[in-house]
Amino acid sequence: MSCPSPKLLVAPSKSDVPSILCPPIAEMAQAALKDHGAVSIALSGGSLPSFLASLPQAFDSPEAAQWSKWHVFLADERCFPED
Repeated sequence: MSCPSPKLLVAPSKSDVPSILCPPIAEMAQAALKDHGAVSIALSGGSLPSFLASLPQAFDSPEAAQWSKWHVFLADERCFPED
């Protein structure tokens, strides 16, 4: 699987973020599992992890997510000088 083209997803409100964000993550995860046997995802802090609480419901079944094959990394996207 090649890297998907970047996509800007816009939610009309904060409460709509999970329903907009989780389906494409689940779709890409299923493709990664099929093509590579594992999922790697980097998450920044803030509200993002809580938005993903509904991610399991985006899969067809609990077994489809194959959570044991996920590699989750915490990312910090802030930029600051090296010194």
